[in-house]
Amino acid sequence: MNLAIPSIMITLAIPSLMTTLAIPSIMTTLSIPSLMIVFPQGTVECDAGIMESSGLRHGAVGAVSGIQHPICVAHKLLTLQSKPLLGNLVPPALLVGSGAVEWAAANGIDTCEESKLVSGISVCVQTVLDTVGCVAVSADGTVAAGASSGGILLKTPGRVGQSAVLGAGYWAENDCKGSGRNIAVCTSGCGEMLVSSHLAMNAAAAVASTADGDWTDLPRPLKALLLDSKFLKSYSRPKSSGCLILKHNPAEGYTDLYCCHSSISFGFAYMGAEDENPKVSDISTK
Repeated sequence: MNLAIPSIMITLAIPSLMTTLAIPSIMTTLSIPSLMIVFPQGTVECDAGIMESSGLRHGAVGAVSGIQHPICVAHKLLTLQSKPLLGNLVPPALLVGSGAVEWAAANGIDTCEESKLVSGISVCVQTVLDTVGCVAVSADGTVAAGASSGGILLKTPGRVGQSAVLGAGYWAENDCKGSGRNIAVCTSGCGEMLVSSHLAMNAAAAVASTADGDWTDLPRPLKALLLDSKFLKSYSRPKSSGCLILKHNPAEGYTDLYCCHSSISFGFAYMGAEDENPKVSDISTK
């Protein structure tokens, strides 16, 4: 079911979705390399972040080089959130640059030469369509969200996008806003705009107030977030972004999956625990 209003598209992608384990589903999807952006000097920098709803734990890395699957580092950070460090220090949730690479190596995650991160197509065809995001729900109702990105064309070295920023690129929360619904969101688009508007977190809050299976009330609040947010008024470029939203009713075992975007198109796929292969779709505002 689709509903188009000026410059925004809302889609109810599937009425019922269930995976066996939320976090492994995220990890499997986001370990598929997104397009790596190569700087003129031949270096590669990536961002990734992940969050699960039961403990609201999260982990993220930004502007990292020499890591084939940055989401694995983000996941490791997440798993260690509940284990205090010596001196009762709080474990890090976000690491960037060389510090993230050193931490990954010290925690058993393989590093690699940057040449292994660059495929022939990413050298020849560099586009901004490189972010991979995923939302999932497990059999016990836990939801998770994650995102991974190789950056944008001509990006400034050291720049960190929404994929590494909690609430901007990904969000997962049980009983979101007291609704009794567990909601997970991942986003894609202009990183600076998504960070400014905290689209993932705010989209979760907007969806929490709607009835299960009812997408007719969604366009207005989501349009306000995607196009009309006061935090985006200083940007002159087109407000092109989108998000994938999973809303789970744990009491009834019912799950909605919504796709919302203001970009020209937005590709996504979905599958349940009993599906052998994902179903792929692409929606357009045209």
